[in-house]
Amino acid sequence: MNKDAHYYAILAFAVECGFKKESAKTLAYASQFVDDAKINQLTFDENNPIHGIKIDFVDHNKSPKQYSLLNMATCHSYSHLKTFNHAAMINNTCAFHFVPGCKGDNFAWKMTCEPKGPILKEIKNAALEENDLVKFGIVLHAWADSYSHEGFSGLLSKPNDIDNLTPHSKVYLSKGIYLSNFILWLQRKFFGGEFDNIFDRLVPPYGHAQALHYPDEPYIDWSSEYDQNNIYYTGQKAPKRNNVDIYKKAFKSIKDLLKQFLDKHPVHKDNNSSYRKSPSVDLYDILFTRNSVDEREKLWLKKLLQMEPFKQSKKKDLKYDKTLWLAEAFENYATENDVFTEKVPLKPNREVRRVVRDAKLKTSFENSNWYKYHLAVRWYKKLFHKLSYENGLSFDHEPYYSPLK
Repeated sequence: MNKDAHYYAILAFAVECGFKKESAKTLAYASQFVDDAKINQLTFDENNPIHGIKIDFVDHNKSPKQYSLLNMATCHSYSHLKTFNHAAMINNTCAFHFVPGCKGDNFAWKMTCEPKGPILKEIKNAALEENDLVKFGIVLHAWADSYSHEGFSGLLSKPNDIDNLTPHSKVYLSKGIYLSNFILWLQRKFFGGEFDNIFDRLVPPYGHAQALHYPDEPYIDWSSEYDQNNIYYTGQKAPKRNNVDIYKKAFKSIKDLLKQFLDKHPVHKDNNSSYRKSPSVDLYDILFTRNSVDEREKLWLKKLLQMEPFKQSKKKDLKYDKTLWLAEAFENYATENDVFTEKVPLKPNREVRRVVRDAKLKTSFENSNWYKYHLAVRWYKKLFHKLSYENGLSFDHEPYYSPLK
């Protein structure tokens, strides 16, 4: 799913269910930040106080000692070849975006994603018991993706190798997906039936890469096929996908989870229930709007500003900004001597680095949402590995946290 679902829809459904304004914003931001948290190693500037911070690694060979946080990424840039490694696939892609459904007769099929799979269900149950909006937001991201990514694996894997990708409804352009539409244009214009053979050589079967962005668009009706001449696919048939039905089931389930969380943790409940008269049908209409992500974002912002808790808000305060939590946590984020971002060829904007050195903490760092997110990721990854093992899926690359507390 995209940010229109992970952030805006979660925000709207949360306030409709009765969440306080700020609680809903924290929850929705954590949900979307899963797609933007690319930093995987962060080393503190030598002058930073570290009292109260859970350190993952201490380099005693440096003078003064260097203190680092590790393995906090929940996504990565899929165009970077260095991220095509087993550790990144397991700890990022599988853990948060393609949680294994544990069904099938071999490892590869067991690793394919499925809604409400046993691993994700147990993580969800654990998150519901804790009064932690950031943890719950992260789980809602994985929960939503388990519907849209059903049947795909977070590994480079044969089940992701599909042919004859066909949209059965108009596909709209959004920022960042022009390449997908250019690829399909080439297919129809020049290559015809030979396209799948060429595509297989250019695009690896990783996640839903060979399905392009189709699983993440809420309105598309589409289909694909497996190569039935390949003995690996014996008895397997790729289902037709109606994303409207898939997303409707996902958000019905998410709304139930939101209500369960509020019942368990009423401190986040807004006792003024007048704004909840707005029927869900309005929210579903926006969710399924047949247009680009950018246009759906505009519709969500317009709707949110009409909902009671946000009527006095400014649009900029509701618009998702992936830099917000970083800027709140670090003194030297987005400064003249920026150590967090780098210029990437062919991209107009600077990208967050995967390894950040000499980060300077704000005095409020220990209570910042970014640090809470890091702690929530530690919790989630450890639980993911434990439950994977218990369900017959053990991985070599467990989170490499030190015993330091």
